[in-house]
Amino acid sequence: MGTGTSCEQVPPSAQSGRDAVAAALTDDNYSVEDGVHSTSNAVLYAHKFTQRHPLLQWNDTENVVHGMGTRSSKLLVLVDISDMSGEVSGRVVLSVMSSSSSLLLSTAHPSGYKLKALLVSVRHPCLLPVLDVDKQHGIFIMAQPFVPTGSIKDLIYCNPVPAKGYASKYSRVGRGLPRTLISRPLV
Repeated sequence: MGTGTSCEQVPPSAQSGRDAVAAALTDDNYSVEDGVHSTSNAVLYAHKFTQRHPLLQWNDTENVVHGMGTRSSKLLVLVDISDMSGEVSGRVVLSVMSSSSSLLLSTAHPSGYKLKALLVSVRHPCLLPVLDVDKQHGIFIMAQPFVPTGSIKDLIYCNPVPAKGYASKYSRVGRGLPRTLISRPLV
């Protein structure tokens, strides 16, 4: 009987997930320290979240999306979502953040059930639906569908890759206005 820490005792599918988490933790491009919550804690929490949900799958490729959003205290993780047959049918964005960085959570301190009921019931044509919400140990996680074509802002800026870094997606050299728009007629 062992303690369960040996790699030989872990099935290959779980071992590949463990390797993907370890690879995400060793990436130095994204490091946010928010009190006691670090990037490694956020990635591990997102991995445990996918293990608890039968339709979400942690894939072996790059999961952590670096710089996709503007909030430095939020970590975005892309995971696969499968249908009932087990085939991957799309992707889901897991937003992981500290409970203290969310205005909704820091002021009201709602229970997990009330919070999930509130966010899942929000419906609007311009907002992506919230699939699931979880809050434990001061970390808040929200699952939303990933739109491969990008957001409305991506369409406006003609950006073909929505998972690129925010600064590289939306910074472009401005173009001057045509002379006919700014010239005044001489009187």
